[in-house]
Amino acid sequence: MATQERQIPERLMADSSLPSAEPARAGFYWATLEDGTEVIAEYRAIASRKNEKAWFRYESADPTVDKVPRALDVVVTAYRKASREAVDEALRRELTVSEQCDAAYAQWRDSCRNWDGYRQVELPERRRLKVGEKVKVGSLSDCVVVAVYEDGQAVAVQSTLVRSETSVRKVDVWHWTQVERLEPPRPSSFSSPRIRHALSFSPADVDSVLSRVVKWN
Repeated sequence: MATQERQIPERLMADSSLPSAEPARAGFYWATLEDGTEVIAEYRAIASRKNEKAWFRYESADPTVDKVPRALDVVVTAYRKASREAVDEALRRELTVSEQCDAAYAQWRDSCRNWDGYRQVELPERRRLKVGEKVKVGSLSDCVVVAVYEDGQAVAVQSTLVRSETSVRKVDVWHWTQVERLEPPRPSSFSSPRIRHALSFSPADVDSVLSRVVKWN
C-alpha cells in the first residue's frame, strides 16, 4: 500500500480549541466528521512528525487505482470500532473492465455444463462479434461487447444493472448463440420475419439442444 501523505492543514494543528477525537490506539475506525457523516478512516502516526498522530482517509481519483492515505482536512468529533469487512470494503479498488472480463470468463467456464456441446456449434462469420459492438442479450439493458474468448465462441458483454435508484455496469460472459447484434445485417431477399422468428432461440433452448448433442455423442 502506498504511503503518500497530505500535510495536515495549519488551522487544525494550530487551534487547540477545535474538538478532536483521539483513540488510545492507532487503527481503522468509523470516524464521525463535523457535518455528522461517518467514514472509514485510519488514526496513525504522521511520517514527518515523530510521536504525533492524525486521521487519514484512503482515496483515489480513479476507482480502479489503489487508494492512498490522505490526511483529513476536517475535524473528527467521534469514532467507533470498524469491522474487518467494513475496512476491506473501504480500501478495495474497483476492477478494471479487463479484470472484470477475465473474472467473468473464468466463472463462466467453471459453471458451463455444455461446453463440449457449445464447441460443436460452428460459429458463422456473419455472427462473429467484435469489441465495441452493441448487442442484445435477453432483457439486459445497454449491452456492448467488451471482450471475446475462444476464437469468438465466448463473448463478454457489459450491461447496466439497475438497483433501487442507482445503476452499475456489470460484465457477464455468454456463448455466441445467446448474443445478438442490436442492428443485425440486412436480411437477404429469401428471408422473412416468420423464418427469422423460427430460427431465434432463448438461452434455455440452446442449453437444452446442446445437452442432447452431448448425450447423443
